[in-house]
Amino acid sequence: DYSIPEVHDLLDWTEELLGYLGSPGPALRDEIAYRTFQQWIHKHKVYPPKLLRSIRDILIDNLFVGLRQENADAALLRSFSALVLSLIVYYDTLDPFLEQDEFDEMLDAVLRYFEAESDLRGYDPKVGWVHAVAHTADLLKFMVRNKKTENENHEFILQSIANKLIASTDTIFVYDEDERLALTALEIVRRGEMEFEAIVAILYQFEAWKKHNMSPQFDPKLFATHQNIKHFLRSWYFQVTKIETENLPEDYQEGLVCVLERATREYNF
Repeated sequence: DYSIPEVHDLLDWTEELLGYLGSPGPALRDEIAYRTFQQWIHKHKVYPPKLLRSIRDILIDNLFVGLRQENADAALLRSFSALVLSLIVYYDTLDPFLEQDEFDEMLDAVLRYFEAESDLRGYDPKVGWVHAVAHTADLLKFMVRNKKTENENHEFILQSIANKLIASTDTIFVYDEDERLALTALEIVRRGEMEFEAIVAILYQFEAWKKHNMSPQFDPKLFATHQNIKHFLRSWYFQVTKIETENLPEDYQEGLVCVLERATREYNF
């Protein structure tokens, strides 16, 4: 049950688990390292704030390891470090321990990493889940839920998602990345702090991209980017139509549904 025998040292085990995050073996990475951190951080709460801070610092550094090495196993370390960071952010949401400047520093690092990450593999038959985009989306979702983020942060996060989707790529997201990104965008809407006009301005960027990039000649990269934007807009549209309106002005949700429908239609017809 993920208990720690007295004869073992928590620090040593934590160091070993952190090393497993970059393992090409899915069992070590997913089932042992991530699942154990999930249990130790939340269910068993074995880490005091000082140690959680140290783990956070290591994970942030991991985000920038091997960024220039396309399709290298370093992407596994980056991706699963982002996933474990989401556990720490969630912990801080329930039981705050991070100072505002510590949280801001982490958000800045995550956004810089997200922009720079070029390994967009979802599932790789050789190493299992890579999923850097989905894991970073999960992390950003938990950061939006945390009260240490506010309107300006939400705008930066949504713009970062838009930038990722608009960036030229030959990878079509087929492993639920669009849904995970849209869930982050949905959390921004739920918070209700980002100005409606600012959301609309970002949506117009998608329309502008299509207007200036689509051509009669087939281009694999333009096609992939078009598909990724389309799937994201669909996911976000259907999520926004289903959310509870108790924390949102009715005209806010209605207006957002309207502009999302327009943008989705633009990419489907």
